[in-house]
Amino acid sequence: MRKKENEQPEEAVNDVQPVEAKGEAKEESVKEAVKKEPKEVKYLTVRELANEAGTPEEIYEGVKVANGWKDGKAVSKEEYNAAVREFSEAPADGRKKEDKN
Repeated sequence: MRKKENEQPEEAVNDVQPVEAKGEAKEESVKEAVKKEPKEVKYLTVRELANEAGTPEEIYEGVKVANGWKDGKAVSKEEYNAAVREFSEAPADGRKKEDKN
């Protein structure tokens, strides 16, 4: 049987590494990068975050009710601030915000 000009010999095909090996190497380098730059998220109770932020008591209580939180609930500062912002921007009568098209 005659070989075509652009066809590689069988030896070259056997030299190819399996896809899994390449993927594993990439996964390891990602894990190493994450280890080098750890993102530490600090969790505090909602009461501690309210005191730290100076949140008025009525806003604090409303945020807890709106999110189903109890006094001992621990959340990140970003999560707490987002919940306070969402609660503060919500309509007073409980309606959902309407899209302005």
